[in-house]
Amino acid sequence: MLLTTGLACKRMEESGNSKEQNAVHQVTKSAALQKPLPVASQEPVAPGQVRAVLSVQKVLPELDTAGSGPCRQAPCKVEAQVGQVVGYGSGVHVPLAGGGSILLYFPLTVRAGEGTPEVKAGTKLEADLQVPLTEGVPYTVRKYKILH
Repeated sequence: MLLTTGLACKRMEESGNSKEQNAVHQVTKSAALQKPLPVASQEPVAPGQVRAVLSVQKVLPELDTAGSGPCRQAPCKVEAQVGQVVGYGSGVHVPLAGGGSILLYFPLTVRAGEGTPEVKAGTKLEADLQVPLTEGVPYTVRKYKILH
C-alpha cells in the first residue's frame, strides 16, 4: 500500500512538471514569433553629448548672412520634437526632456550632401547632439541617421 501511494505521488509530480514545461515552451515559442525590438546604437555617447530619437517639425528658412560657410547657401536650423533619449555622454548635467521641442543646428546644412541624407519636416532621425553651454542656443548635430 505504501509503495502504491509513493508511485501515485511521483506520477502527479511528473504530470505537473510536464504542464509547466508545456507552458514554458508555449511562451518561448510565442516570443520567438514576435518581431524583435529595435536595438539602439551600441557605441558609447561622446562626452558632452546626448543621443536622441527626434522628429523634425519644421526647417527654419533663415540663412546665415554673416558667415561664408554652407549655412549662407542653405538652411541649417530645424525645430524638432524629442521622441526618446537613448543615452548621455559624461559631463551632461541637464537632462533632455522627452516630448519637448528643441532647436537643432546642422553645421553642413539640412540638404543632402556627401554621405548625409536630406533632413526635412517629418523626418525621424537618431542623432548625437552637442549639448549647448548656454540656454537659447541650438543643440549642434554631430552625426545622425534617418530612421524609417
